[in-house]
Amino acid sequence: MGLQDREYMRDRARSRIGRQTFDYGNGRWKTSPLSGPRNGDLAGPKRVQILIVALLIVYAMLKWGGVGNQVGLFDGNAPVPFPATGTFEVRSDHSAFGTAPLTIKAGPNDTVLQLLDHDGKPVFLVYIAALETVRVEAPIGTWRLRTMHGPVWQGQENLFGLRTQVQESMHSLGFSEQLGHIIDLNERIGGNLKTETKWNNPALKGK
Repeated sequence: MGLQDREYMRDRARSRIGRQTFDYGNGRWKTSPLSGPRNGDLAGPKRVQILIVALLIVYAMLKWGGVGNQVGLFDGNAPVPFPATGTFEVRSDHSAFGTAPLTIKAGPNDTVLQLLDHDGKPVFLVYIAALETVRVEAPIGTWRLRTMHGPVWQGQENLFGLRTQVQESMHSLGFSEQLGHIIDLNERIGGNLKTETKWNNPALKGK
């Protein structure tokens, strides 16, 4: 047995027996356990490393897995109550004209629907809570549709925060006193209202 082997065996014996000291009061040897983790013990640095990794995994699930964003954890803005379904606003220069019936069926998220003029500026907006249906009177004219929806409403300035989804119709719709529309916002294959996704959040009352 070489020198290194003897040292190894002595360390193992010490780890099992502990540290021995002579008690001069009673004339006997005393054995006290050694401090620090034994082989295979997860205490100390290894346990700290495992805890850090676990915390990082939880953080990633909250931030990028959608859980945290659904409750507004990473938007930096507090959730606020969504306006009552059917609450609407009309741009002042269109409020005196005639109206046309507009029925909207919301999807699984709270939604703001806008009617846009040829310059892309909103002339009308209405709030629809998730899964609800509303009938309103929209101003007559030819408009494109824009919808903004998401899981957590954060007010007119921030909309739905980082989870805001914006879609605009690719074609205009005509509204008259004799012609209204029923808009179903539940996405489906083969729908007759073609839309495109917009990646920038618009101002609620501006372009």
